[in-house]
Amino acid sequence: MNSWKKIGILAFSALSLGIVACSGSDGSPGPAGAAGAAGADGAAGPAGAGVASAGLIVPNVGLLDRELDVTITAQSVDFTTAAPTLDFGTGVTTSKVQVLSPTTLVVHLAVDAKATTGARDVKITAGAAALTSKLGFTVAAPLDLTVTPSAIAQAGLNDIAAQNLDYPHAFDTSGSFVMVVDGFPLGSLSVTATHADG
Repeated sequence: MNSWKKIGILAFSALSLGIVACSGSDGSPGPAGAAGAAGADGAAGPAGAGVASAGLIVPNVGLLDRELDVTITAQSVDFTTAAPTLDFGTGVTTSKVQVLSPTTLVVHLAVDAKATTGARDVKITAGAAALTSKLGFTVAAPLDLTVTPSAIAQAGLNDIAAQNLDYPHAFDTSGSFVMVVDGFPLGSLSVTATHADG
């Protein structure tokens, strides 16, 4: 009987030691394992939407009391899905809008003789796209005149340099004239006339 008690106590003691041994604090972590193989590429995302913007306007100058055709390009817009409308400002009317491609169109312009000269914004609307070409078009006079000296005096001598900006309409580029107001000659005008292309 005593031998069974001793074996029982011994077994109980070994179990207690095992429990005490298992209840200690964690040791330091071991070294990291090797990295796994790279996963397969995911599916491609949708194409990004570009920012719609107006591009070039060629030619970008219209002369007073003249008509012309201009070509307009844009980016990230589709002129074929919605009829574009254009606004060149007061004194410039548009007609005959032709869509050449999703991003290119041609429009016929008529510049009024009394339109304000200078650079102006051009507004283009195509469906939901509203584009603006800041100062993209200029209205100008057909002749650029420079008077030297700048003030014309009676009996004085002045030089006038006239540059023709209207390519299709040439003029005589030589001559001297006398300026007459109410029958009285104000002075002699020496005129030098050239065309804008040389």
